[in-house]
Order: sequence, then structure tokens, then C-alpha cells
Amino acid sequence: MSINSYSGFQPLKEIWLGDCYPKSFYDDLESDTRDAFHTITEMTKKDLNGIEKKLQEFGVTVRRPEFDSDPNIYTNSKGYLMKPPIVPRDENITLGDTFYHLRNYYKKDPWQSHLDKLK
Repeated sequence: MSINSYSGFQPLKEIWLGDCYPKSFYDDLESDTRDAFHTITEMTKKDLNGIEKKLQEFGVTVRRPEFDSDPNIYTNSKGYLMKPPIVPRDENITLGDTFYHLRNYYKKDPWQSHLDKLK
């Protein structure tokens, strides 16, 4: 796959669409907090899945982060979940024909399978 950000306007071919953590990542929280996070996750996933479906209708390849089932992989040194990769533009940039993947502090990168395809 070639990357070129200096190509001018052309139809969108591929996009990285972020995601939130699975609902199961919040199962250990107190019930009121857990239920709130479950609701937020369901609403967010519904919206993101709608965006993905619309993009695919236009022939765009949509890449989404892939999470391991262990939430500890996505925690910081204090044991708190880090911000999920909901906004890929915050950690990725393409300059010319070079793709940069920045500031990833996860123990297992949820974008790794997609990064491997770019190598």
C-alpha cells in the first residue's frame, strides 16, 4: 500500500475510524458507574458503526482499532484505563509518503494489525 499526502484532492480510499473500549472493560466498576459507562459505550459504538457503514457504502475501506480482551493492557502505571483511541488523528499523521504513529502508550497497540499492513 502506498501513502501520499501530497496527492491533491481525490476520492477517499481508506480511513482510520477510532473506537471506544468494549463494555466488558467496565464490568468491575460499581453498578451505577458501570451502567453509565455501558450506556455511553453502547451509544458511541452505535454512532461509530453508523459512520463506518456509510463510509463503506461509498467504497471507503474503514480501519478500526482491535482490542485485546484484557483491559489491563490499556491501563497506565496507576492502573487506570487510558483514553481509548477514539480520535486517530490525535496520534497519527501522514507527511508526504511517510506515516507517523505517535504517542502510543498501550502495552499492546490496538492499531498494530493495521500498522503491519503499512510496512
